[in-house]
Amino acid sequence: MTAPMSKPVPTFDRIADFALDRAPGDIPASTLEAAALMALDTLGIVAAAGPMEAGVIARQTASLLYGSSDPGHSARMMFDGRSVSLAGAAFAAATQTDNLDGHDGYNPTKGHIGVVVIPTLATLAQHLPDLTGPEALTAITVGYEVAGRAGIAL
Repeated sequence: MTAPMSKPVPTFDRIADFALDRAPGDIPASTLEAAALMALDTLGIVAAAGPMEAGVIARQTASLLYGSSDPGHSARMMFDGRSVSLAGAAFAAATQTDNLDGHDGYNPTKGHIGVVVIPTLATLAQHLPDLTGPEALTAITVGYEVAGRAGIAL
């Protein structure tokens, strides 16, 4: 006699559980240290790319197309200071970062995960005053893990 099969957990639910139920203590210290170095590297690239033409255009575009007067739904663009929508702030920093192309990469996906993860965290963190350093590093780790696996699956 065979045991009844249990229903598989849908993929989205598994990803959501992984992404939303992580605490800094769930991640090895060496991984959090690697996340800190990747964040520092990417932030340096965002800063260095600021004066480059693509970064200037991206920030101007975000200012024109993604402006927001609602403080609850806006953020300041990195290394610029103007307030735009959350999506606009993340877009501008991601575009600026990718332009210099000196940031991290992940060879199996030919992608630049940090281009999205770091600007998104920097944007969202403006609305999370109680976010700790270890929590931010955990979010970076989860972002890299989910994006890397999604890229490989594609």
